Amino acid sequence: MKIILLKDHDKLGGKGTTLEVADGFARNFLIPNQLAAKATPGAMKALEHDLAIRARKDAKRDAELEKILGKIEGLSVSFTRRATEDDRLYGAVSINDILEAIHNKGFDLDKKHILLEEPIKALGVFPITVHLNPGKEAKIEVWVVKGETESN
Repeated sequence: MKIILLKDHDKLGGKGTTLEVADGFARNFLIPNQLAAKATPGAMKALEHDLAIRARKDAKRDAELEKILGKIEGLSVSFTRRATEDDRLYGAVSINDILEAIHNKGFDLDKKHILLEEPIKALGVFPITVHLNPGKEAKIEVWVVKGETESN
C-alpha cells in the first residue's frame, strides 16, 4: 500500500515522505496511530500544496536569518561576575545568559542557534559560534570580567 507519512518516523522517514509498505502494517499500525495516511490522489495534491507552502516559509526564514548573520558577526557581549582569586566563577555564564544579552542587543535568536558545549566558568574572552543555517555560522565574543556584583 502506498502511504504518506504524517509524522517523522525513525525507520521509515520524515513527515511528508511517500513510500510503499505492507498492507497490514499500514492498516493495523500506521493509519490507526495517525502516523500515515493512504496516498490517494487528493492526499498527494494536499501534500504537494503543503510542501510548497513549507518551501516558501523556509525561504523567507532563511532570508531573514541571512540578514541577522551579517549583523551579528563579530558581536561582543560582556558579563561581570564574582570570581575567586584564581579567576574561577562562583556561578557560570550559560546559554540563557548569552541569549538574553543577544536579545538585549536587538537580535531574536533561539537556544538552538548558540553552540556552547558547557557553561563558561572562568574569566576571559570566549569565542562562541552562532549557527543559523546549515553551513551558515557567525562568531561572537563573550567577555567575562571580574566584578563585585553580577550583571550582564
